[in-house]
Amino acid sequence: MEELKELRFNENNVQLKDNLVKGSILPEKIAELGRTITVQGNSVIEGAVYAHKLEIQQGDSEIRGAVFTQLEMYVNSEAKGNISFKKSVGSANSIVSRSLNCNLMFYSDINAKSVTLYNAFVAGSIYADDIILQNCVVIGGVFATQNIDVTNSIVGTFNSPSVKAAQQVWLLLPSAFSIEKIITIPGTKFYNLSLADLGSLYKGCKQSLNSGKIEMNLDTDEVKTTLTSEEMQKTLRSYTVVGKVLAADLLDIDKFQNHFLLTAASLGSQLLKNYDLGVNEKGETVTLTFDKIRNFFFDILHGKIEVQEINGKFDISDITGKFNTQDEGNKQYNQFSNQQKQSKKNAEFSEIKLVNLKLNNIGPKRQIIVRLIRDFKKIDVVKTMKLLESIPVNIAENISDEEAKNFAKELRDAGATVEIVSNT
Repeated sequence: MEELKELRFNENNVQLKDNLVKGSILPEKIAELGRTITVQGNSVIEGAVYAHKLEIQQGDSEIRGAVFTQLEMYVNSEAKGNISFKKSVGSANSIVSRSLNCNLMFYSDINAKSVTLYNAFVAGSIYADDIILQNCVVIGGVFATQNIDVTNSIVGTFNSPSVKAAQQVWLLLPSAFSIEKIITIPGTKFYNLSLADLGSLYKGCKQSLNSGKIEMNLDTDEVKTTLTSEEMQKTLRSYTVVGKVLAADLLDIDKFQNHFLLTAASLGSQLLKNYDLGVNEKGETVTLTFDKIRNFFFDILHGKIEVQEINGKFDISDITGKFNTQDEGNKQYNQFSNQQKQSKKNAEFSEIKLVNLKLNNIGPKRQIIVRLIRDFKKIDVVKTMKLLESIPVNIAENISDEEAKNFAKELRDAGATVEIVSNT
């Protein structure tokens, strides 16, 4: 490998083959902003790279500094060997790799307008408008402003208005998000690894009880949240097993070592030398390297490492039951005590005067009144506006006299006309 300590390229095209570049490849004048850099194989660039277009034709290739391209960062579809980017990679336009025969590794984040990756390992997160992943592992999150198309991949989480999925999708974190309902082809399965004993699997040890993958149901595990402002209303869909994870946290899951293992992938090789994952069943120290972590997750993805299944439909009482040590006498005492407290509350409640609050005129500060009513009633803009279509109208019913007076003052200060009406 020829060592290049200084780069004095005057031409627009730079080709590297069997080269070690000791510095960075950065433009020094305007004419060099349109430079195309082609790596033909067996090359290392120790510094940062800026190019109009960067093409990796063949491995082994390694870029140790940050990378930014104006047009495209492209890995040839026929590339083989190891291709690695040690720092973050960005492009004003696209980052593309459809090679199925190379080991493509990103040690940090990816940021571009569009990202298409096949057979890639990303220790960080991906940020783009449109993202296509096939046979990939992304330890961090996959965040798109428009679309995500994911096929047979492991990701930390995802968040995008539109998501398409095929084959198997594995989540490392409890939840993922979309605005539109996820589109899947028949036979697609979602698994969550939040409760998998990844530490034991990495060490080749027996998996802990009450650990494993959870098969997700996109219908029953979907939670809708309505986000509103005075101008718009949107529905956010979350696909989550967070309730099951919270329940399991009553158990000792620190021994799973999941969080440390996921974080370790983004540590530099020098830092990883200072850590290990303990010992395996043979008493041997289990070392952590980037390549081992990459291979571990791809072995899960390809079924070479089998993660046992945990029933995602378990009842929280199945887990918390063992913490209930009260005998039957204590249970009866608590039941009697609760009945006494409830009786006292009922007696106090019967003495409270309940009234209605009637809005007769909204006044000139319509937006302020809408906001006050929304906050008080905990309803969205649409329901609030529908309520105000029939003024005069009761905007609060069966509330205490004191509560009605306080709310009426807020509304009157904002210019509305209201009255407190007895509901008897």
